[in-house]
Amino acid sequence: MDPQESGIQALLDEVNSAGNALLHPTGGLAEGPARRRLVAVAQKLVHAAQNPLEAAMEVSFQNHRTAVIRACDDLGVFQLVPQTGSMSLQELVGKTGANRQLLFAGDQDRFMRMLTATGIFAEVEKEVYAHNGLSLACGGPAKHVMNHIYVELSNASYKFPEYLRRTSYDTKPDPDGFSDPTRYALGTKESVFSWLLTQPDRLTNFNLAMKTNSSKAKKALSNYPFGAELAAGDSENEILIVDVGGGRGHVVEAIRARFPGLKGRMIVQDLRETVEEIEDPKGFEPMAHDFFEPQPVKGK
Repeated sequence: MDPQESGIQALLDEVNSAGNALLHPTGGLAEGPARRRLVAVAQKLVHAAQNPLEAAMEVSFQNHRTAVIRACDDLGVFQLVPQTGSMSLQELVGKTGANRQLLFAGDQDRFMRMLTATGIFAEVEKEVYAHNGLSLACGGPAKHVMNHIYVELSNASYKFPEYLRRTSYDTKPDPDGFSDPTRYALGTKESVFSWLLTQPDRLTNFNLAMKTNSSKAKKALSNYPFGAELAAGDSENEILIVDVGGGRGHVVEAIRARFPGLKGRMIVQDLRETVEEIEDPKGFEPMAHDFFEPQPVKGK
């Protein structure tokens, strides 16, 4: 057996081991770490088996998939396809008003063909599509995060090499005074947060994206002993937590819900426009604050 074959065999054995650990836990890895281990080993197996040139081409075309996801989101494709059942291409064309050749075009990588080829949606019959887990995530929980990355962050990524050339690969601002690739891509000398304040639609999307990230953060509460560390608080007036850049307070709300016996104040700081959107704070105090400015809350 040549080295590549033996390497693949070893990874296959590791995939089987990781899969068994996930499916049949015996008091070892928790579900999250076990799942991440299986995914990491499976990705190593894919890299070992894949032709290097094909892998390089796949990386090169990732930005096209992101652009198609954004276009399909704008067209409402993720919402139009029923969560259970399926929808034909002809129905999608009728409901979106898009040209048939734009959504699907023979052997060309048009919208639905590209998505199904990369695991987003399932083509259950010829030109008939159904949701799968990935398409439901793209049109649901991940929607606003992906939108934020595509508009605010991807532009900076594409401009990054150009920006570095303009600074002669230094950390100083470029000749026009832009101090980082994001400001350069957005065409502003202000921070991205200040820029967002001038773009109401983008600010709303950003806050919704942060809400999605906060929902993931709530699952990590078990990774830190909040209950034990904060149990010493014996006064309702004592400040226990200041969540800087805490959005609408979702993480602090989760801490209150998980540890209802904690005494003391919890403060959520964010930009004024974000804080003003908090309609019913549960167990915390919203505070408008720019984290680039001195911190007004002082610890003991």
